[in-house]
Parts: sequence; structure tokens; C-alpha cells
Amino acid sequence: MTRGAVPRIVQRVGTAALAVVTALVVLLLGAGPASAHATVQSTSPAEGGQVATAPATVSVTFDEGVGISAGSVKVVDGQGRGVTSGRAFHPGGDTRTVAVRLAPGLARGAYLVIWHVVSDDSHPVSGSFSFGYGVPAGRPAAAAQDDVALGVVHGVADFGALAGSVVLLGAVFFLSVLWPRGWWLGRSRRLLAVAWGAAIVGTAVLFVVEGAFGASRSLADVTDGSLLAVTAGSTYGKLLLLRLVALLAGLFIWRSTRGPARGPARGPARGSARGSARPPSRVDLGGLALLVVESFSFAGHAGQGTWVPLASTMDALHVAAACVWLGGLVVLAAALLTRSVDAGAAADLGTVLPRWSRVAMAAVATLAVTGAYQAWREVGNWDALVATAYGRLVLGKVTVLAVMLVLASYGRRWVARHAGRVGGGSGESGTVGAAAVSAGGRTSGSVLVRAAGPARRAPAPVGMLRRSVAAEAALGAVVLVLTAVLVNAVPGRQAYQPSFTTSVLARSAAGDTIRVDVVVRPTSPGYEGMSLRASTPSGRPVPLALAAASFTNPARGIGPIDLDLATTAGRVEDVLISVPSPGRWQVMLRLRVGSSTFVAATSYDVG
Repeated sequence: MTRGAVPRIVQRVGTAALAVVTALVVLLLGAGPASAHATVQSTSPAEGGQVATAPATVSVTFDEGVGISAGSVKVVDGQGRGVTSGRAFHPGGDTRTVAVRLAPGLARGAYLVIWHVVSDDSHPVSGSFSFGYGVPAGRPAAAAQDDVALGVVHGVADFGALAGSVVLLGAVFFLSVLWPRGWWLGRSRRLLAVAWGAAIVGTAVLFVVEGAFGASRSLADVTDGSLLAVTAGSTYGKLLLLRLVALLAGLFIWRSTRGPARGPARGPARGSARGSARPPSRVDLGGLALLVVESFSFAGHAGQGTWVPLASTMDALHVAAACVWLGGLVVLAAALLTRSVDAGAAADLGTVLPRWSRVAMAAVATLAVTGAYQAWREVGNWDALVATAYGRLVLGKVTVLAVMLVLASYGRRWVARHAGRVGGGSGESGTVGAAAVSAGGRTSGSVLVRAAGPARRAPAPVGMLRRSVAAEAALGAVVLVLTAVLVNAVPGRQAYQPSFTTSVLARSAAGDTIRVDVVVRPTSPGYEGMSLRASTPSGRPVPLALAAASFTNPARGIGPIDLDLATTAGRVEDVLISVPSPGRWQVMLRLRVGSSTFVAATSYDVG
């Protein structure tokens, strides 16, 4: 076999691998869209309800199909003893409903139902509710805490997979398009190896621990075959496998490429293309990079809900732009703008930096446009931006990005000011000034290049640029942390439930009136808090002796649900009520003031 045959074979293998994984992604992503995180639509028995006969099963119905494990639903009595019989299951094969059978001979009392499922978007969703058999349900008890060690492992793996992939893809772009000579520098290759390793190990660990994490189990359960099967059968698990195959294929292509000829005793010629160097195929690595990017897009919020093709495209552009910008910053800080600059690398600065400045500007513009679209899609309104954890994370991310843009503007001005004083410029073979070159063939602090013509220019102070780029890269790590948290957070549009506030007139049998201020928060199915304050038409506070409310949902045939509301200092303050399902609820209020009973009516939407 000839020497030139090996790279051709490697290229063919890479192309074949690209074709295989492309086919896989088409098969994987052909399924219809789902909503974002799975949300509860109803429970049986009703949340906070009281039943007269012992139920045979307990079930939870969601707005989309969910993944389950044997212990996805647990029911415990007041002493914390389990009362279930058998494994959790999908009744009639309906993946939107999860049920578990109860042991016969159920005693009268209050029971707590704890459930853990996995949404189609890969995110574990959990919750609890209570019901009473022959007695009131009461306030639900606290559910068992998740395993801290498992959560730490999952979080570290999630961040490692994201950060490694971002740095890797950005570095591959930078070295393929902006600085091809950097492929063969030891610093660049070490950076690629670390990024590739973090991405591969993080993705593999995520696949292994996802089942136990989604089922709220412990770290000791990560090798449970049933949990691994749940992950492998989910869309998220298949996307993780796709990403892993793409990363391994890219690593094989990179490791199989031939570098430049080695020097007498110094390894590959630094900063040069001596020998028959053949960089990795841009087509193969670019195709595999696209699959890695799409694996993040379809596994996150963009892969669910409406307008999935548009949302996934915008998210893929957002991820790609982040890779180009953040990965490029890491290459600049770790390989090109180091304290000791190789003579060849110093000669490249004049060409690479202007190119990078233009590319970074385009990446930032793409991030701004796609990020604004994503924020609108996932947050929905200004109130949700400040009232939900997701919205506050978005604000934090935008703040850090704003600081990065300030540093980036300094770098852009530096390049514009010193473009003719570093490197050889376009088409030039600039030489590093003798005063700046150490005995080892490196420069330190400032770089001086003989430009075309006889005149020498002053050294360009790269130290400030180096520190600015390093600060940008450090802030980029903060952005990646926030992004990893955002991916696993409930979108603001879904989490935000506005409060219901109104004022109504209540009338007595004698025709007297009082004004009642009503506040219900949040307006979501399940447990809500109700507050009532009464006053005369002129605004003078009126103490409430007794208060009661009756809830009815005519569209669903539910009610009336009668509740007594405790009063404190003549007011009803955030008293717990239970509204079992979404829809339009009619509320009848009965209030005792002195010896008179006042009645008022209102209605509000529970979403």
C-alpha cells in the first residue's frame, strides 16, 4: 500500500461513518414533536381529594408520553410505609398515563403519592400529591430527597459533554478555516485531545446515569438494566448514542491524519507545514460536527413543542455560533496568544487576528438573533422573565454575555489598531524582530514584525490582548454553566402561572354590600393559595368572622367542592386550596361579618 493510500482510505472511512450517522439521525428525528416538559393533566384520585371507597389503583396523566421505571409511582401512608403492589405501568399501553396498583385492605387515612417520570425531551419530572380515604387529604408531606451524589455526577457529566463539545467544535473550525498551520502545534493538539475526551466521557457518563437520575434513584442503581433500557429506548438516549458515534468517528479521522515531517530532535516543525502534512477532511469533520450540534438541539427545548423545524434550526445556529466564538477564544488563549509565542505562530498573528475578528463579529450577531428568538419562544412574556427561575437564568446569561461583548470590543479595536504591526499581513512572510526572540525561538510580551519596506514598526503589545481574550474565555465558561442549567430547567412559558387578582361586591340578604379583594396564586392545577380581604365601599377594613368557598368547573362536570377558609385577624391569608384540573372555575364566596352573611361570585382560569 502506498503512503498516499492511507489518508484516502481514512477519508473514505470518515465519509462512510458520516453517511451512517446521517441515516441514523434521519431515523431518530422522524418522530412527531412533543410538548416541552411533561405536565400533569389529572390524577386519580384527585389531588387533595377525599374518596369514600378504597381505590384499587393510583394514576397520573400527563400531556405527553413519558418514560417510566418499575418504581416511578410510590404511595405511602402517614407513617411512610409503602402501600403499592407491583410495578408502575401504562394502563392500556397509553404512555401518557402512569399507574400503580394498591395493596388490598387499604386502611382509612391520608396518603402521599410520589411520582418520577422522564419527559420526551429527556428531562426528569417529579412531583407528589395527597388524597384521603375516608378522611381529608391535608397538606402533602415532603417527598424523599434525590440522591446528591447522583445529581453531582449527572451535573458534572452534563457540563463536561457541553463544554467539551463547544470547545472541540470551535477549535476544529478555528484550525480548519482560520489557522490551518495550528493543527500541528503541540498546544493545539493537546487542547483538541482534552476537549474530545471531555465530550466523549461526559456523553458516555450521561447515557449511563440518565436512567437512574430520571427515576430519582441512587448512584448505586446506574447499572440497573431496566433503567439503561429506558434510556436506550428514549429519544434522548438515542441522541446521546448518536453524539457519541459522531465524536468517536471524528476522533478516529483526526488521529489517523498525517502531520508534518519531524525535525531533528524537536518533534513536528513548529508553526510550519514542513513535510507532507495532510489536515483532516473539512467535509467529514464538518458533517460530524453538524450531527453533534443537532444532537444538542433536538435533545433540548427546541426539539419539543410547536414549530420544531424552525426552533431546532435556530437552536442549531445558536449552538454553532457559540462553538465558533467560545471555542475560538479558547484556541486564541491556549495556543496562539500564549506568553511564549512560537516564531511561526507570531508570524501568523497578522493574518489570523483580522480574520478572527470578522468571524467573531458574525458569530455574535448570530447569537443575538437566535438567542432573542429562543428567549421569546421559551419565556413568552416580560413577567415570566423575572418571575421564573428560567427567566432569571436568561437574564444572568445575557448579563455575562454583555460583559464579554465589552471585552470583545476591546479586542476588535486592538486588532484594528495593530493589524500592521503583528504577523506578516496578508501574503507577507513577516519575520519576528530579533529583540523579541528568545534563545528558544519564542517571543515574549510584544511581537515585532518587519513589514514590507525598510522601516521597522514598534512592537505590538499582545499582553493586553492576551489578558482580554483569557477573561472572555473565563466568562464563556460561566455562560456554559448557565446554559447547562437552562437546558434542564422548565421553560418560563411553561413554569409561569400568573396570579389571579380581582375585587367583587358581596351582598347580604338585607341588601348591604362590602368589597372583597380576592387573590389566588398560582393559577395552576393542584394546590393554590387564596387570600381574601373585605372592606366597606368607602375603603374601611371589615373583619371577617367566617369564610367559605365553593368551586365548580361546569365544563368538566366537577364540583361543587366546598372548602372552609381559615381567618387570621379578620382576613383570609394565603389559605391552601386544591383545584384538581385546568379550566374555567366558578367560585362562590360566603362570608360572615358580624351577624350578617355576604355572598359573592367570581371565576378564573386555571392553566
